[in-house]
Amino acid sequence: MRRVVVDDLSGFSAMDDVLMTTFDNVMILPNPVRFATLKEYGAVGSSNLISATAVSNENLVRIVDAGWHQ
Repeated sequence: MRRVVVDDLSGFSAMDDVLMTTFDNVMILPNPVRFATLKEYGAVGSSNLISATAVSNENLVRIVDAGWHQ
C-alpha cells in the first residue's frame, strides 16, 4: 500500500476516510470492444461496469485483439 498526502479531502470524499485506486499500464485500444464480446470473454462483472473483473490471460489476449484489429 502506498499513501499520498493531499491538502483538501473535499474533492475526494465527504468523510475523513478515503480509499483511492490508481491504475497504471492502461492501454487505449484503437477500436471499442462490444459489450457482447466482453461478456462472451468473461470481462463483465455481475454487479456493474465499474468494478474490476479478473479475466484469464487467454481472454485478455482475445479482448486486446478485438480492440486492436476490428
